[in-house]
Amino acid sequence: MMTKLETLNLYGNLQKLGNLKGVKFAYAVAKNLALIKIEVDILTETTKKLLEPTDVEYKKFGEERVTLAESFAKKDDKGNAIKIKKIENGQEVEVFDGLDNNPKWEKAFEKLREEYKIMLDARDEVIKEQNELLKTESTLQLYKIALHDVPADISVNQMKDIAEIVSEDLPSPYKS
Repeated sequence: MMTKLETLNLYGNLQKLGNLKGVKFAYAVAKNLALIKIEVDILTETTKKLLEPTDVEYKKFGEERVTLAESFAKKDDKGNAIKIKKIENGQEVEVFDGLDNNPKWEKAFEKLREEYKIMLDARDEVIKEQNELLKTESTLQLYKIALHDVPADISVNQMKDIAEIVSEDLPSPYKS
């Protein structure tokens, strides 16, 4: 069985297979995308509805955070805040330069977080519940495809990403 998070990951992986050929394979991919999309839509809509009451305030918090960060960031010769690229959680992001290990920024940001504490706590709780939900088992019955119907030009990474829908034991329903 797969968790809901693994199902979401499978959905993303299946969407990347458009360059592979084979009618049987394409059918299996399309069928699974259609099945999983329902689950994706439900999870997305649920989270969206639960976060909606805090959206306006969260947007305001974000705008104030950026303004505050700009005021503490290093400036270029025109007085504009300097942004740098940095790797955070394995992702390249753009951040304001001069905020790392800056106690004045950290104190000011903590004060801003305190002003928005109730809203931030409410959002954190929704996100925590959503993450717990994603750990639960998915009840989807995926459409399986026989290993011999998988295109020969599939890469190792692609195969690893979709292994959940491939069965070595499944005979093909089609004549070879």
